[in-house]
Amino acid sequence: MTADKSIYHKNLMPVVYVTGDVAGQEESPLYAIMKMNRILDQLELPEGYRLERFVSHQPFSTLKYAMKWMVNGISLMRFFGISAWPLLPCWF
Repeated sequence: MTADKSIYHKNLMPVVYVTGDVAGQEESPLYAIMKMNRILDQLELPEGYRLERFVSHQPFSTLKYAMKWMVNGISLMRFFGISAWPLLPCWF
């Protein structure tokens, strides 16, 4: 017998959460995000459009697939240095 799969929702809409971590020579998640963005730029969905990506705000419409990047502030602070600390609340 197989267990039922969980269905996650945010604002009453179905969502899929993907988590990951990076380590090694390029520990900042920003390097991984930039690399994944280059790969996602090549992706065309079967519906005929490209996957739109968001960082600072939510997608406007739920009629198309979209992706929202979420990075924790501590990782950004390490990437940009302590001087970026006052900017972090503006980004999230």
